Amino acid sequence: MSRSRRTVTSPTQFQAANAALVELARKDLERFLATDPSDGALREFFFALTAQYGAAAATLAGEYYDGLRANAGVRHGFQAVIADTPSRDVTDTAVGWALKSRVTTRSGVDNIVTVRLGASTQRLVLGVGRDTIADSVGADPAKPKWGRMPVGETCAFCVMLASRGAVYSSKSMAARKFHDHCNCVPVIRWPGDPEPFDTKPYEDAYKDARKTLERNGVEPTTKNILAEMRSAGGIVQEGVPASGTAVPPIKKPPRPGAGSPAGDPPDDDKAAWKARQDAVPVDFGGDVLAPHEVRFVERFLDMARRSSGYPQPARTHRPTTSCGQATGTYRPN
Repeated sequence: MSRSRRTVTSPTQFQAANAALVELARKDLERFLATDPSDGALREFFFALTAQYGAAAATLAGEYYDGLRANAGVRHGFQAVIADTPSRDVTDTAVGWALKSRVTTRSGVDNIVTVRLGASTQRLVLGVGRDTIADSVGADPAKPKWGRMPVGETCAFCVMLASRGAVYSSKSMAARKFHDHCNCVPVIRWPGDPEPFDTKPYEDAYKDARKTLERNGVEPTTKNILAEMRSAGGIVQEGVPASGTAVPPIKKPPRPGAGSPAGDPPDDDKAAWKARQDAVPVDFGGDVLAPHEVRFVERFLDMARRSSGYPQPARTHRPTTSCGQATGTYRPN
């Protein structure tokens, strides 16, 4: 698989592109569910959906990894390792979990099925990209490490892992665990480089919880520390969409733009670029994007709209939205 274009070059940009990709996948899923498919047809569709969008997420992650590697000045000769899409067993389990809670009397689309499968769609699609990052770190002769950078509302488990920074190898199974609704972004640290984001807010949250337990005579096990972090407030429950913001999101300094294309406002017109960002139907977790990142997301969504089709369940149960055309990069093997 060739990846000659280097379009994803920052964690914020990577998160925004993934959010847009997941939104497209969820819309395909909702349209299919609205046809009231049989359980078997839903299993077929969901397997195809996560395979197609997962492949696109892997390609995005590969570009992100290779772009960061190039920007860090790491020697050439290595390209990101693309991870496999979810297996049939994994997608069938997700569908079974969603259908198990379905009410006996059905009327149109069951909201609980839509919500649960929507959450699984995000986790499984983004999981292919996250595995691509972890697998690449393990195979890269430059021996980098990776970690997770929280974006917006963050749960205690993710705060704990983020507090350690980019210290994980590909073999760290705990670091690979991402729950439903998790927006954390994989970041990479190359040997000799500083941490790619400020870990102090997360370290402080973890240490405060530990000190509270010790002060109260409670053993500071991982389980107890996570429980204390949740009870202290500002931390959300794993796998549950949050209504408030936990530890403040980390904002990376905007990268200097390469100038403003004709018709665009000047790069230093912050109000104009904020208005353009607000017009994009993607939740950026409170981050303010740089002008070049706003252009990227606009271009990404425009290509997605122009290339997108919808499932036709009377003929097939495969999703028809072309993720490759949406990202401008993915090509089937």
